[in-house]
Amino acid sequence: MTLNSYSITVRRQFAYVAQPLFFIIISIVISFLLLGCTLVSLILPLMVFFIDTLPALILHFQYLSKNASSSLIFRREKNQIEYKKKDYTLNYSFEEIQQITNVSSSLKTYFSGKYSFANYFYYKLKFKDGVELVITCLLADDLDGLFSLIFDKRIDINKKTFPSI
Repeated sequence: MTLNSYSITVRRQFAYVAQPLFFIIISIVISFLLLGCTLVSLILPLMVFFIDTLPALILHFQYLSKNASSSLIFRREKNQIEYKKKDYTLNYSFEEIQQITNVSSSLKTYFSGKYSFANYFYYKLKFKDGVELVITCLLADDLDGLFSLIFDKRIDINKKTFPSI
């Protein structure tokens, strides 16, 4: 049986949090090396924190709370998708998916690597019975190829500057 299973891992979380933490640490080090221990030396780290680190951390915790303690399983032979969370389980066939939307940052293409929050994205699956399932990049970050292989549906793209849920 061909099975694709996903869950939130520490490794995937670290991959998303490492860049904003790196930027803030580097800005602190550079600022204090150039300006010493003065009030002015806090300007660069504070700017980096409010422009880059804080937005990334907001998205990270928002995405984490959405998919915490959950798992996603694709059973290709049975044409099924299963989403499990602590208190409920959703089971659908691929044919029951009405729409797939990829919501990502519009800054990713132009400023890739510049803004940490531009790396965050999520998929919204809408089923024929009206249920919507949000799959964040913390749960599964490589679904484009899988979706194109197993679904006969077009993936809609929704670009936002800040892709909050």
